Amino acid sequence: MKRIATALVLVPIAVWLILWAPELVLMAALIIVGGLALREFHQITKQLVLGVVYIFAPFTCAILLRRISPHWLMLAVLLCWVGDTAALYIGKNFGRRKLSKVSPNKTWEGAAASVIGALIAAAIYAHYLIPQSPLPIVLLIAAVGNIAGQFGDLAESALKRRAGVKDSGASLPGHGGWLDRIDAILFAIPVVYVLVLLFDSRLSAFIRGQ
Repeated sequence: MKRIATALVLVPIAVWLILWAPELVLMAALIIVGGLALREFHQITKQLVLGVVYIFAPFTCAILLRRISPHWLMLAVLLCWVGDTAALYIGKNFGRRKLSKVSPNKTWEGAAASVIGALIAAAIYAHYLIPQSPLPIVLLIAAVGNIAGQFGDLAESALKRRAGVKDSGASLPGHGGWLDRIDAILFAIPVVYVLVLLFDSRLSAFIRGQ
């Protein structure tokens, strides 16, 4: 219940920041969240410089991706949100085959559900809000972005396992710490940004001209 309540508070704020907030406001929010996550990263790993790169390089990509279109940034985050929810539900109820020793609760069934959920969400979102983008491009970006996000989740699990902790912090009831909430998007956003530049440059130019 705490997990749902926290999400109900944070999700609308995140959506507003991504889609409608002035860039300076989004940057300020990223600096605050990044700083909180960096503190947790340093507590876990004792590495400060690595943490700065690990967190703020992807956040820089988030700003650049939003300049192409806020909807592409929203899509990148949505891939992780929907994928995480699908993986949690399917993995918990139907998961049988363990995905990795790094994170024993994750299963191959959950991972597959994460990708499928992300593909469905991306197709629906793009149909209504990025209609100029060909569906194959959207699905490719969604699949690769979601898989990257799952690697981000596993990467943080490895860091926590090495440090012997369950969560990166306790700031967010039901979710752990800030690093726990952004671990997937730290990997997904740079991948989506690069793919948008590679496969959708003409669309990006069109959107900027709107």
